[in-house]
Amino acid sequence: MSQIESFEDRLKNTLGVLTEPPQMTDRQTRPDIGARQRSRTFLAGAVASVLLLAFCAAVLLNRGGSSNTVVSTCGDQVSIDGRQYVRDDRNVGLPISLISTELEEVHAVLPCTDEEVPEAGVLATQLPIGTVLWSIETEPTRSTVAASVNGQLVLYRSIDSDIDPLEFSSDVLSIEINGAADGLTTIATISDRQQVTRLIDSARSSPTGSADKTAISTDYIIALVRADGLVTAIPYNAQENVLGTRKLDALWHDAVKLSIEQSPPAAIDDRVKLVGARGTATFHPPGACIVDRVDLSITRGETLQTVLADGVTVGFFFSDAIEPVEPDGSGKIQINADHDVVVLEVALADTGATLCTVLSVQQ
Repeated sequence: MSQIESFEDRLKNTLGVLTEPPQMTDRQTRPDIGARQRSRTFLAGAVASVLLLAFCAAVLLNRGGSSNTVVSTCGDQVSIDGRQYVRDDRNVGLPISLISTELEEVHAVLPCTDEEVPEAGVLATQLPIGTVLWSIETEPTRSTVAASVNGQLVLYRSIDSDIDPLEFSSDVLSIEINGAADGLTTIATISDRQQVTRLIDSARSSPTGSADKTAISTDYIIALVRADGLVTAIPYNAQENVLGTRKLDALWHDAVKLSIEQSPPAAIDDRVKLVGARGTATFHPPGACIVDRVDLSITRGETLQTVLADGVTVGFFFSDAIEPVEPDGSGKIQINADHDVVVLEVALADTGATLCTVLSVQQ
C-alpha cells in the first residue's frame, strides 16, 4: 500500500467502502453542524436502544445465575502509540456508519468499566495497517479511541491517564480535511511536508483544555495520515480554531481556510435535484457540503420541486434548520428555515443512502 494514498482510498482499500464549514462572521446565522448531526441520530437511535435493552437483559439473566459468575465485557489489550488500551466488547459488531451519529452516545450507554479491565499479562497487539483512530474526549484523566477495524466500529478505553491524541512518534505525511457529516469525505488536503510539519509542531505546542461541547461544534474532521499506516482523526472547529481541546494559532486557521478555498468542487450525485425559482440545487456525497459553497438561493417558505433519476425514491429531507419533511404527491417540498444557510440532506428510500446540498435562504 502506498503511503501517499488518500485517507478515503485507505478506507476503501483496507476496510471496504464505508457507508462543514469555514468561519462565518455571524455565529447566529451559521448552522450548528453538531445539531445537524444530532438530527440524524433518530436514524440510528434504535440501534443504541436495542443494544441497551440487550445489555439490560444480559444483566438480569446474569443476576439469576451463579453469584460466582463474572461476565467480562472487555477484550484484549491493544498498544496504541505506546499506550495501553482495552477493547470494549460490548460494542463489537456496530457498523462504522455510527462514527458520526452515535459514537459518544453508544460509549455512554455501554461503557467498559475499570473493574472489568482484564488482568495484567494479556499480550498487547498492534492495530492493522489502515486503522483509523478517532479521538473521543470523555474524561480529563482517561481517553477513548474509536477505531474502524475491518469495517466495524471498535472502542478502546485507555488504561493510562492523560492521553494526548497527538502524542505519537510517527511522521505525518499529509493532513486531510474531512466533512464532519461522515468524517470520511475529504474536502481538501495539505500535502506539503514542510507545511505539515509546521502545523503539527504548532498544534502540539498549543495549550489544551476542556472544550465546552455545548458551545463548540465540529465543522471538520482533521485526519492525520501517518507514515506508520495509521490515521489519527480529531474534531476541528473552524470558527473557534479548536482541534480537539487545543486552541490553535492563526497558522492553522489560515492553512485550513486556504486549502478549502483551493480545493476542487464537490462531486455531484445526479440521482436527486431540487428546482426552485432561481435555479437547480445539485446534491453531493455526505460530508462534501460546506456553507461557503451554496448550490441554490431560495426564499424562506419557497416550494421546491424534486427531480429524481429513474428508479430513485426519496424518503425525506432533513437538516438542523427544519423538521424532516417528505415530498408531497407531486414531489414538492417547502423549506421554512430560520438560518441564512442550510445544509439540506436527503435520505433515499431505496438504498438508505444520504446526500446533501447547500441552500442560501433569503428571509
